[in-house]
Amino acid sequence: MPCPAPAEEDATAATSTAMATTNGSASAPATTDDPTPGPRATRFTQLYQQTLSKTLSRVTYEDFAACFPTVAAAAGGAEGSLREMHGVFVRRLGEFAEAEGREIFRERHVVENLNALEELLADARRRKARAIAGQEPPTPAHLLPASTVLAATLQPQLAQQQSQLNAKLQTTQSQNAALFDAIRAQRRELDTLVAGLEDRVRDLDGAVQSLHEGNEDAALADLREDVRDADAEIAGL
Repeated sequence: MPCPAPAEEDATAATSTAMATTNGSASAPATTDDPTPGPRATRFTQLYQQTLSKTLSRVTYEDFAACFPTVAAAAGGAEGSLREMHGVFVRRLGEFAEAEGREIFRERHVVENLNALEELLADARRRKARAIAGQEPPTPAHLLPASTVLAATLQPQLAQQQSQLNAKLQTTQSQNAALFDAIRAQRRELDTLVAGLEDRVRDLDGAVQSLHEGNEDAALADLREDVRDADAEIAGL
């Protein structure tokens, strides 16, 4: 493993203290809300643990001590402290890797997806068993006609579009009904206005007719007066 530049003994001691007091929140256990892993998820978790353990086992004390040659070469209890520091480092690194792995499993829904795969395979095995028992096996997707595949692919979108169109149609129908009621009300109002105008026209026709009749009577009266005057003049002759 690559090593940093050699450090002084006080820096090594500070690093050892920091590693010993590292926050243990990274190794927090999984929450109780995590789904129960199935066989495949359990095997996957075990494989991850085995791979992590094998990787950490390669971080040997000799490689770790090569990063701190001054401390490793010192006499007395320096080697014991360095070995303790190596153990803390490996343990903390393993706890951090486990915590990060659990977080990735939760974010990527690894257990849920593996459980879903397990259920899918179980369903496939059940279908295969029914087919072997004498039932007609389902037609593979690649053998279905193009119209069936197209209908199955477009059916969800068509159903959604149909629902939206039905909602728009209902809205338009309600608006048309409201407009029709408004138009009928306006027609009734126009019929009322036309009937009133016709009454006014009849009244005007009657008034005009009465006016004409009054003018004819006045003209006859003037004519009679003129005739009387003419008879008087003739009698005076």
